[in-house]
Order: sequence, then C-alpha cells, then structure tokens
Amino acid sequence: MSIVLDGVYYDDLIPNWHVTRPQNENYIFLLAAEGQFLYSLNSATVQMNKGEIMFIRDRTNRIGTNGQFPPHRKYSAHFRMDSSAEPSLAKEINRIANTPVKLRRFEYFRQRMATLYRAWRTQTTFREVTSTGIAMELVGAVLDDIRKQNIAPHKWMVVKEMENYILARFREEIKIEQLARHVSRTPNYVSTIFKEVTGQTPIEYVHQMRTTTAQDLLLHTSMNVAEISDYLGYCDPTYFNRMFKKWCGEPPSAMVKRRKQL
Repeated sequence: MSIVLDGVYYDDLIPNWHVTRPQNENYIFLLAAEGQFLYSLNSATVQMNKGEIMFIRDRTNRIGTNGQFPPHRKYSAHFRMDSSAEPSLAKEINRIANTPVKLRRFEYFRQRMATLYRAWRTQTTFREVTSTGIAMELVGAVLDDIRKQNIAPHKWMVVKEMENYILARFREEIKIEQLARHVSRTPNYVSTIFKEVTGQTPIEYVHQMRTTTAQDLLLHTSMNVAEISDYLGYCDPTYFNRMFKKWCGEPPSAMVKRRKQL
C-alpha cells in the first residue's frame, strides 16, 4: 500500500460548520458535493464550489467555515503516505495542493467518494483493505483526470455526446456499434477516445450509471434486489450482485440492511 487512510467524513448541511487545526498531520482530499465554503490555508483564503476537489497538504494550518454561504455538503478523506509510496505520488499531490480544481467527471468522483464513505463506515473484518483500495483508485483517477485537462476540445465534445446517449439509455443493452453510429465514428475510435478521456470503457460507464441508480433505489424505495436488477437491465441477479460489489465495495444486501435500520 502507498497511502494509509485515517478517516473518511461527510458533512451534510451543517449550519455552523467551523474547523480550526494548527497543523494537520495528514493529507486531506476534499470533494465539494453541494454549495460553497471557505478555507484559510496558511493564511491564504480559498473558496471551494460544487464540482471542485482539493488536496490539502500535510502540515498546513487550516481554518474552515461556511463563510457567507448557506450550509454545504462535502466529503473528505484524511490519509498519509507510507514508506512504500512512490516519491512521484507525493510530488504530484504537493504540486496541486491547497488549490481547488474543477473536474470534468465530477459525478463519477462524487459517486466514488460516496462509495468510499460507506465502505469506511461499514464495520467489517476487511474494512481498511477495502477502503484503502477505493481511496488509492480514487486518488490515482483524480490525478490522472487533472493531467488530461489538456485533451483536445473536439474529443471532449464527442465523448460528452456519447455520455449523454448512455445516460438516456443505460437501462438498455448498449453496444459499441450503436455509440459509433451515434457520433459517426468507427467502433475502434469511440472505444479508444472514451477510455482516453474518461479512464473507463463505455461498458464500464454503463455499469457505473446502473450501480449509482441501484444505490438510490436500494436506499429510498421498497424495491428488492431482484426487482432492481431487472429494472436496470440485468437479466441475471447474480451478475448484478457481482457488478454492484465491484463498483460499490459491498453487496446490495448490505444496503438493504442499512435501509431497514433507517
């Protein structure tokens, strides 16, 4: 492992949110899920807005408040580097630290942070292993996404068109050939460019949309796992269970149990 998680938190519209730390010992990864808020980092004022992420460097004096804004929603993951961490990882994080960054794949990263938060809160034997794995994937994906900000605009436009097509039809069977016809490109081209821009294949993106929807249905409706599986286009509930656990870090039954406890 190259990072060690020390805590994952979710601030949900806290009216008088305020935090003061002389010097945090760990790195902090923040994702602004809704609203705006302020930080003073080593006396420099930083405003974060929905859709932005920020790494706070270790040994940073920080003060956080709602400021003049209404309460916000945000996720934060506190972590440190262990002895096996590549020097380039800390170097890259330090390069962009203490500065908010707008991500183009915000919804994907919001979903992964929500998954990390749930995994961290779940009291299982391998909680730390599961959570650390999600956190490492998340940090790597964010850094990779930031590096790709200079991808040609026309590629982003083509991928955005494909994403919109998938969002409108993700409950159906979607083939690469359909996407290719939709954007008037070859199947090989759409597969390559989608992976280049998003870090996922089109099929992985479909599964992400389905599992994100499944989480909402499991927590906020009375639908059972088999009904949700069928609703989302999975013919085999066993396959749905496997994909859900892959993306969410826990089986659907765990979320059903959590819903009953609410």
